[in-house]
Amino acid sequence: GGCLATEEAAAPGFRSNTHANIILPWYYGPVWRDFPEFWDYGAQIDQYLCSSGSIFANNQTCIVIYSDKHDPSQERTAREIARFSERDAEKWLGLAALERSNEYQRVQIDNLFNPAEFKLSPDILNRQMEIYPKLVEAGFEPDSLILSTNQMHAVRETWESQEMQYNVLRFVLSGAIDVGDPGNGVEAMGMAATLPTISFARGGTHQIAHAAHQILVQMGCKFFTHSEVDKVIIENGAATAI
Repeated sequence: GGCLATEEAAAPGFRSNTHANIILPWYYGPVWRDFPEFWDYGAQIDQYLCSSGSIFANNQTCIVIYSDKHDPSQERTAREIARFSERDAEKWLGLAALERSNEYQRVQIDNLFNPAEFKLSPDILNRQMEIYPKLVEAGFEPDSLILSTNQMHAVRETWESQEMQYNVLRFVLSGAIDVGDPGNGVEAMGMAATLPTISFARGGTHQIAHAAHQILVQMGCKFFTHSEVDKVIIENGAATAI
């Protein structure tokens, strides 16, 4: 629990998020589209210099993924990855280019926000098929093995260095996903592509809740706390007042 909550931390003058630290750019996409003032009301995201990374105590090394804000081409990140594997660095640049493409973004948004019945429409299925050559070009062909295996196996098949494998799988675990779950292998590519996009809510995640509340207030909604409802007024089958 906790989700959009931000509370005073143990350190005086500081606040910490009780649950949701990671905010991805698409989380509130439809809300920003329908209510542009949502951003002005405080639902703003930003990125640190590094959006992901791992430290390895056994050999005193680390791997760093720079955020899209500070490394839009992901070439700086690729140089970090190349310290462990030149092959992984080259593949990372291919993945970054794929993630920036309109075709990839459209397929991703189709999957995230469309209701289940829409996902069987020819338009959506055709867009998924059209991106296949780009996946192959980037080195991420979703063959029968990847489609049927778990994310642990898929990551080992995709990335050469253990450092890169760990960094991707750690994010999978952060998403409360079992890395040994069969049939999820294809999602490992998307998890890796997401790493440079990891963001945070300015001022704490609770700012998102304040912004959503402000939209309703500006629309004329009223809120009452610690109040017991006596009657609900129904007009034409809809509740209109309490």
